[in-house]
Amino acid sequence: MKKSIFIFAFVLFFSLPFVASAKFGDPLFSGGLLGNLTPVIKDDFVRYDLGKNYTIDSLYLNQDERYDYVRLLDKDKKLIKRFMTSSGFDSVGVKEVYHIGVTEFVNPIENVRYVEYIGKPPIKLQMDVKGTEQPGVPPDTPINLTVVAGDGQVTLHWDAVSNAETYTVYVDGVYYRGTSDTSLTIDNLTNGKEYQFSVSALSNGLESERVSVFGTPELPKLPPDTPINLTVAAGDSSLVLNWRGSPGVKYRVYLDGEMIAETDRTTYSITDLSNDKSYGVQVSAVNTIGESERTTSVTGVPIAGKVPAVKFKYSLADMALAIASWFASIWPVVAFSVAIPLSFIVSSRIKQLFT
Repeated sequence: MKKSIFIFAFVLFFSLPFVASAKFGDPLFSGGLLGNLTPVIKDDFVRYDLGKNYTIDSLYLNQDERYDYVRLLDKDKKLIKRFMTSSGFDSVGVKEVYHIGVTEFVNPIENVRYVEYIGKPPIKLQMDVKGTEQPGVPPDTPINLTVVAGDGQVTLHWDAVSNAETYTVYVDGVYYRGTSDTSLTIDNLTNGKEYQFSVSALSNGLESERVSVFGTPELPKLPPDTPINLTVAAGDSSLVLNWRGSPGVKYRVYLDGEMIAETDRTTYSITDLSNDKSYGVQVSAVNTIGESERTTSVTGVPIAGKVPAVKFKYSLADMALAIASWFASIWPVVAFSVAIPLSFIVSSRIKQLFT
């Protein structure tokens, strides 16, 4: 009897972190009663009355104590449906349907049937769906697309679209790459050849019309312009330089009038300097024709123990996403580490009650 109680307590408290995650996790993308496990369902289909097939991707159980969720895949689009359980795991009646993505189904899912459930993936279900597709609205078309020609490359610039998530760039009508920025440098082009460059906006899986411009990469005819906005940040025995330049060029860094480095970036760190000593730094730009004039000399003084401010190109949203991904990856380890000691403590207390 005591041994059975001990085993029961061990199993119960070992599973606590995963059950807790169902209650406090993301209501759409955590694993419900399955904890952080994500059930994946493949090779089952749902047919709509328009004759279109959707693959069942995932099922999330009892997320908010009232509703379950099922995620469907239409190619690369994810459509999430919510339905209410009516009698445990055997039969599901639909009370409400909503959408995430580009398509809304205004009539409910009907006759949802679990055909296999074993307490963990895989879970399979079948359902009949009646609905009417409501097409979404694509974002606005980008405007003011310009092209700056360089040696074997061009740089595109365009105005931001307020309702766009990302942009897609095409070269001669062929997909090149996507970007979240409003400028892009395209390399490995042939000098003297004219290309058509197009940009479209994307939002919720819908693409705007493309805007196009023609450009011809070519060898430069003049030396590049002098870099601008040179700044110097002090560090411990070091100086960090930042500046703005032109696409398709390299830069030379000068320290007290002597060239010390060449780089294709617009930032450079000078190390092994003497603290509390003044240094003059300059930068010039170089292409196949020649070198620009140097920037006006800017003075920097390394300071012992000083950490220079570094500019990142990552947004707060990027860092938050990285932190969330990191935490999600270590959560099972943390849960396991906490559950084991807890199970022994609780089982010990239970044993004391029966001794």
